[in-house]
Amino acid sequence: MKITYSPAKLGHITDGIAIHKGKYVIGWMNRFFQTLPDLNDEQEVSLEVVSEVTKQTYTIQQKTDLQKKWTVFQKDMPIGSVEMQAGKKHKLLVHLSDHSPLLIESTWKKTGLINKKGTTIIKGLWFHKIHIDINHEMDAALLAGFVHIFWSTQPQN
Repeated sequence: MKITYSPAKLGHITDGIAIHKGKYVIGWMNRFFQTLPDLNDEQEVSLEVVSEVTKQTYTIQQKTDLQKKWTVFQKDMPIGSVEMQAGKKHKLLVHLSDHSPLLIESTWKKTGLINKKGTTIIKGLWFHKIHIDINHEMDAALLAGFVHIFWSTQPQN
């Protein structure tokens, strides 16, 4: 499964981001902001993800303590969690109630591995596109949301 989307150009843009599989739109991501304590130059990353395929809406909401942890909701019910893992590599670990854990980790500049079987990469110099290539049973739009959080929280070196 190959999924692509074009991320927002500025950090605080909340316009919808279309998620594509081939030439078809399979979903949308909308970033939203909460009232959080002083961010100390950290940007919050919370998303609403809508799947055109399954007709489901998911919310991936960053916890207010800004410890790089999120709760995943479906129909206002918690269905999982996401947390950034400590270590030399940038890692995001996803736990969903109906799926095996998902680990997204950086390899080298602008690439990432998804469960050591799939990849994600940023392509394009001026007009970036995020590419995701993995066969996974998870809703593709939700998977794109997790990848978006991975890239949005990637340390800028």
